[in-house]
Amino acid sequence: MKINIVGAGITGLSAAYFLSSQGHSVSVFDSAREIGGISGFFPVEGTSLEKYYHHIFSGHNELLALMNELGVGNEVYFRKTKMGFYFEGQIYPFASAKDLLSFTPLKIRDRVRLGLSSLMMMQIKDWRSMEKKSAIEWLRTYAGNEACKIVWEPLLKMKFGNDYDRISAAWLWNRVVDRKKAKGNSTEKEALGYIRGGYKILFDALMDKVKLNGGIIHTDTPVDEIIVKDGKCTGIRSS
Repeated sequence: MKINIVGAGITGLSAAYFLSSQGHSVSVFDSAREIGGISGFFPVEGTSLEKYYHHIFSGHNELLALMNELGVGNEVYFRKTKMGFYFEGQIYPFASAKDLLSFTPLKIRDRVRLGLSSLMMMQIKDWRSMEKKSAIEWLRTYAGNEACKIVWEPLLKMKFGNDYDRISAAWLWNRVVDRKKAKGNSTEKEALGYIRGGYKILFDALMDKVKLNGGIIHTDTPVDEIIVKDGKCTGIRSS
């Protein structure tokens, strides 16, 4: 089967790898000049540095299994981390319940409410119940306006820009749950995984495997239209 994939990020290239391994004819198209998508990277003094995503959670079993399958799993290491929150010229520790209760930019009632909202989100079992709500809407309801103004809105705006208020609460739920898994019990520091040499190691391995399987990766090639006929995708039109 001939398959076209739009996007050369982790999802697109992983799909290309698995499909080409099954004997399908695969072509990947991406408008960017480099592969990677939001897990992309750029060169710095002989190595690479991630543009956005830069660590792996311990619960990312599928990603870790993929890296092992590609032969680069030994490049991942985990380490305990520290976290701080910068506000009005000062860095506040922000990694534990004790740190939150000591976060003086918020009044004590807002600190407690912020902590309880995180605990509430951890108790949610089905992400689908969060899908139709925006993250900021959910946070304003349960964490409160003041916590959103000082903590959550700046974080979401830095990550998503002007689209911050369109991000699903299901995304936020996933991040909170991932961090809970990475931290373990509440007395432990969070452990995050990093790739020696950065995500470039993973993407180079994926690209090599796709090409070895006969796949083609087109960068700097925007897809203008996905052609649909009789309710089925039949092709693409690129610039």
